[in-house]
Amino acid sequence: MKLSDIGSASAAATLPTQLTRFWRTFLPYQFFRFIVINFKMLRLILRSHDSAPSIPRVNAKPEHETNRPTP
Repeated sequence: MKLSDIGSASAAATLPTQLTRFWRTFLPYQFFRFIVINFKMLRLILRSHDSAPSIPRVNAKPEHETNRPTP
């Protein structure tokens, strides 16, 4: 790809409409989208933690040793 080809590719890109530019720069809408995206990520993370198998601790004693009566 030549350097002159780069200019022609960007010239073919469409420009955003006035309404698109408004929504991209409208701070209350951006804040709302930020909250929605964070809520979606939090929900995804919480769902993944609920379904994760429990990982045994390294120092945990096996169950048969913990249930034995002491002499």
